[in-house]
Amino acid sequence: AIEELIEKAGPYEIRERIASGGMGSVYRAFDKKLERDVAVKVLLAGAGATEEDVQRFRREAAAAARLRHSNIVSIHAVGDAGGYPYIVMDYVDGNNLADLVEAGSISPRRALDITEQIADALHYAHLRGVVHRDLKPANIIIDNLGRAQLTDFGLAKRLDEKINLTRTGTTMGTPMYMAPEQAEGLLEEIDAQSDVYGLGAVLYEMLTGRPPFEGENTMKLLIDVIEEEPPGPRAFNPRINRDIETICLTAMAKTKRRRYSSALALAEDIRRFKRGEAIEARPAGMAGRLVRRLGRSWPLLATAAAALTAAVVTGGYFYMKAREETTQYEAARQEKALALLKRSREMLAEGDDRGALNAALEAKSHLAELEGAEEAAEAARHAGRLRKAAQYLALARSFLTTGKYDAAESMFDLVLSEFDPESEEAVAGLRLARGTGTISVKTTPEGARVVVIPAEEREKSREIGRSPVSVVDMEMGRYCLRLELKDHPVQEIAFEMGRSEAVSFAVALPPRNVPPDMVPVKRKADSGVLFYIDRYEYPGRWGGMPRTGMSYIETQAACGKEGKRLCTLAEWHLACAGEEGRTYPYGERFKEGRCNAGGGSGSGLSAAGFFTQCVSPYGAFDMSGNVAEWVTVPPEGAITAGGNWMQALAPNLTCSSTQFFDPGRGWERVGFRCCLDGPAKSALAGLPMPSGAPAEAPAESGAPQQAADTSALTACPDGMIQINDAYCIDRYEYPNQAGDTPRALVSWIEAQALCRKAGKRLCTLDEWQTACGGPGKWRYPYGNTWRKGACRDGQDRFTSGPAASGSMALCVSPHGAFDMTGNLAEWVSDDAGEGFRTIVGGSFAGSPQEVACASTLSNLAESRSRHIGFRCCASLAGGVR
Repeated sequence: AIEELIEKAGPYEIRERIASGGMGSVYRAFDKKLERDVAVKVLLAGAGATEEDVQRFRREAAAAARLRHSNIVSIHAVGDAGGYPYIVMDYVDGNNLADLVEAGSISPRRALDITEQIADALHYAHLRGVVHRDLKPANIIIDNLGRAQLTDFGLAKRLDEKINLTRTGTTMGTPMYMAPEQAEGLLEEIDAQSDVYGLGAVLYEMLTGRPPFEGENTMKLLIDVIEEEPPGPRAFNPRINRDIETICLTAMAKTKRRRYSSALALAEDIRRFKRGEAIEARPAGMAGRLVRRLGRSWPLLATAAAALTAAVVTGGYFYMKAREETTQYEAARQEKALALLKRSREMLAEGDDRGALNAALEAKSHLAELEGAEEAAEAARHAGRLRKAAQYLALARSFLTTGKYDAAESMFDLVLSEFDPESEEAVAGLRLARGTGTISVKTTPEGARVVVIPAEEREKSREIGRSPVSVVDMEMGRYCLRLELKDHPVQEIAFEMGRSEAVSFAVALPPRNVPPDMVPVKRKADSGVLFYIDRYEYPGRWGGMPRTGMSYIETQAACGKEGKRLCTLAEWHLACAGEEGRTYPYGERFKEGRCNAGGGSGSGLSAAGFFTQCVSPYGAFDMSGNVAEWVTVPPEGAITAGGNWMQALAPNLTCSSTQFFDPGRGWERVGFRCCLDGPAKSALAGLPMPSGAPAEAPAESGAPQQAADTSALTACPDGMIQINDAYCIDRYEYPNQAGDTPRALVSWIEAQALCRKAGKRLCTLDEWQTACGGPGKWRYPYGNTWRKGACRDGQDRFTSGPAASGSMALCVSPHGAFDMTGNLAEWVSDDAGEGFRTIVGGSFAGSPQEVACASTLSNLAESRSRHIGFRCCASLAGGVR
């Protein structure tokens, strides 16, 4: 029935029950959605479970779900199946450590390996504020690869929460593995070092085959944990190395002062031993063991016993009470309590806060009403908190210096939440660990409402004042700065706050007649603003996706509807490059990942302002990459500028980069932004065109489509070679002139237009390869074996560009065509899918494999490269290809 309820509650198919206990069972199940085996742990008490049971079960899920470590079993989901709570976790195919210990199959070296792995896992959990509190062999699984996996966080405690579960077997854990402070019920003392003790006890059992303490009487077992020293592991197995025994007993030290300070310290000592280095732990001498045995008095143990077994040994309680009422016992008790109180104060003065706290608490156990005992205990606790704060602060500082900011943040946060809420160092360190920077804002005119909006959590926007605003703390991340002032359009400016960065804004707010989020463009010599341009690609809103798929005519109409117009190419270039004429919006050198392009983070269209550093000198975003943008080339031509997200080559992503698309239809990689005339619009007529831009767009804009024969020749003209009575091909790469440098940096669209202008067309792949390899279908134009120096290729380390057409005399095909491999790769008409076109022959930078007749690549039809050129073909009338 339980199995059916689980299968109905989620995409699970129960395969078998692999473990069971008093309150729950664990099943191996198949997750049909993820197509893998998982383990499902079910609280079988179901609706009959107490609130304490359910709370513990939820604690396991909440604690383990925060942890992702190779030695911790991961939690995937939590649910409820007909009133039965369940947890879904990794299914670990292996053996329980308790079974391996019982089988006697663990060597001392293997025991150290397992302990090291679990210590690393505990250190990871402790850094995230989670203490396991129930370390034992049954909660460790060894998978089939020999990797130790820690599970069962049912008793785990977060350092930032209070736990009120008190039932034996829940909060207390398993007596034979629990630390003395846990056995004594000192909840405030249970921390990461308590887990170190538990792991030491597990190591002890792996070494000896038995737990450190045994016994059927739980009370006796707890007293042994608190008071007695276990026999050294070598007493049971003399072959165990003395250093291994020292590591084990140091982890199990009764006092935290002698115990390893952290799970990491334990793991590091194990690694020292494995490397043959001296370990840091030192064995306890006889004097030390004697002091520890005498350090606690019989009355304290009696009090602890009474607290733990009051419900069972009521008669013993009254017996002790009767003895306490005798005058002799009262006097002895008071004398002992006063001595302990005095010793507590002395130990605190000596800097031993742990000893001072134990002495003060022991004094209270002798005489609850003892004046000054509680104050002494609180003073010791306070000193202990400050001591721990100092330790965590030192650790946090080390994390900061090594760039481990997440770990440093956890440490500083722990200090403030648990030990010293007033720590100025922790407050400052937390700011640095979280990457806190500062923002300052000035506006003209002043008085604008300044709002900061986190990009990932917009509902958490906050007003930081009225401009001018100076030095406001902000955490690391991407944001939008929103400026609002009556009679001025709203401005939303994307920015990113870096670690310890000081970001400042000085914004001139446009007049009310300018639509929101347009930036002014003005040169130093201009009397006023030349024009305004949208800060973001249409529809011009921060965080919105740019609109694509609109034809040139449709974009003009969209701008007109908003009282704007489409930008001219000269305006667009000035807004992108600035008055200084930058190559890219952000500077002179191409920086991969700065904008949304295939050479960096390009994987599709990005939201406006997502790439916060892809901003022009005037404050316009995404003018390189993301989407190419329709602009006007006077008098009525259309062209696109700026490249798009699929382009990886730097020349296609400059402010002066232009590409031709058919203006009569929309393209998924083409969008636009709008412009608006400014007060000094009369100077617009004098704006220069970007270098290399066409004076006007060609009449045939060259939409990426398959080339078609528009005419057939009766004979091949000069400069063309006849192939198989079917077609003609240029003897040289375009412009088909011997001695000229072939033309590169031409897109497939432009190459097709240039061929058509000459009454020709681009060659097909089959035509090109036939002309290259000849009747014998050679691998290279000159034969089947690559010949160094025959063609211009990348094997010549001094090559930096193409050779003059025809200058490589040996690089000629059987039909007489030159430079068909190497020199420049060449566009052919064949469609390669998704807007890409085929490139053949390899270039001057190609390898012997790439500069072959059969070698093909592809690139976007609108892309240009200094490695790619073309040559033209023409059909012959009546020819059969």
